[in-house]
Amino acid sequence: EERLARFRAPWANHHPRPRLPHHPRRAPSVLPRAMGEPPSPSSSSPPSTKSALHASALETARSASARRYASVIPGGVRTSIGRANEPARDRALASRADALRAALHTVQGAASPSTAYEYASVLQEQAERCAPEDARLRDELTIRACDAYGKAASAAAHARTGHTSSDEDDASRAAAHAVLYNWAIALGDRAGRARASGDGASARHLYDEAIDKYDKATTYVKHGYGGIVTSGGVTTQQATQALNNLGLALQSRAQCVDFESTTTVEDVNRARMARVEFLTRAVDKFRRALRLEPCFDRGVYNLGTAMYALNAEFAALRAGVVGTSAEDDERAYGDMSREYANASAVYVALALANSPSNSVYTQSFALVKHVLQKPYVLDDATFRAASGVDGVDDATALRLIVNAHTLRVMTRDEDPKEPTTDALAINLADVASCEPISDASLAPGGFSFALASRSASAPIMIFTTARAHTRDVWVDTIVLAASLAR
Repeated sequence: EERLARFRAPWANHHPRPRLPHHPRRAPSVLPRAMGEPPSPSSSSPPSTKSALHASALETARSASARRYASVIPGGVRTSIGRANEPARDRALASRADALRAALHTVQGAASPSTAYEYASVLQEQAERCAPEDARLRDELTIRACDAYGKAASAAAHARTGHTSSDEDDASRAAAHAVLYNWAIALGDRAGRARASGDGASARHLYDEAIDKYDKATTYVKHGYGGIVTSGGVTTQQATQALNNLGLALQSRAQCVDFESTTTVEDVNRARMARVEFLTRAVDKFRRALRLEPCFDRGVYNLGTAMYALNAEFAALRAGVVGTSAEDDERAYGDMSREYANASAVYVALALANSPSNSVYTQSFALVKHVLQKPYVLDDATFRAASGVDGVDDATALRLIVNAHTLRVMTRDEDPKEPTTDALAINLADVASCEPISDASLAPGGFSFALASRSASAPIMIFTTARAHTRDVWVDTIVLAASLAR
């Protein structure tokens, strides 16, 4: 299984842990959750019908411990990898942890950021190597790792006292990113175990802390000219990993929304809307990760699971108002449920196209393919042209169709099976960029995106639709399909 390349903290001798979603050994009849995430206890389940993707890949999984440090234990203690040598590896880790703990205790004043960080990482590795029956030891080691990450962050902040942000070099910024990233992973591990034990309050608190750390770790991932960019020594791979994990943490937090204390229909609906808010935030983080790495199939798949979860929440909200006087709400919730279901199928299909041999994507696609707009990937007649489309003014209703290789633009009433000579066909491999835009010169009340071709003579085309969700799904689809076509 391919992974994003590991990255090295500037002042540490080992790799921070890239956490990408694992897939289970066998797929159940729902889109699978990530490996290592136990089922939620029934006592914390919301009082409603669960979606087919409710138990999807919401958590990152532990990297194989045999790959964690390659053949080097932090500090230069070498050992071999393999089951036969695991006791020696455990002894080397314990020895290094003792040395680092002693070093921290003998430091006068603030601890060294690098020492505290390495100590935290060794504790985290020890926790992940604990046997299932050593749950209490594993929890204690993870808590101590979190404390050590906190000391590393405080020591780094102390070292920056008196310096402006412009004085920081890329190495120190990347180091701060690494501390926050691994701290968030440790907090997420604790939250997952709290959730599995039925302690919903602790799980919510710990997931909130993990989300906060991931948020801070993505400080240097910003919207810039030409799309989302990174800065401050944080590489594209690091930023993609952090955004993906942040999305997963938000999805997990959504599943921990407190339904147990709800006593009325209004309470249940408020809890559902809180879940929708977390899932919507997760969609934004996965989307930003994909704008950085369009070929990141796990991010595409995770985005599909978040969309399906939103479909389920709006379906449940609709079910709650059926037969009441709230007909407008019933219609709106139904429309949103269908839109999210369709978007989920699109993203799962694109993840499968990126990795055709992935059995999880194949099995998941079988569950959602019935909502695709066959024979196309996307087919939408709610657009109009804002500029750049020859022979079409901004009042003309357009139909956009995406298939595996082409984006076709035609008037709304045209038959795609018998397009006129005026229909525009754009080879997806020739798409240079596709970005959502906000321009005061465009007609108000719409959401637009700009499409640029690799041909220098081709104009930039701008399309507008009435819904932000529609615009964003189209941008994602064109970007991902163009990446595949190339």
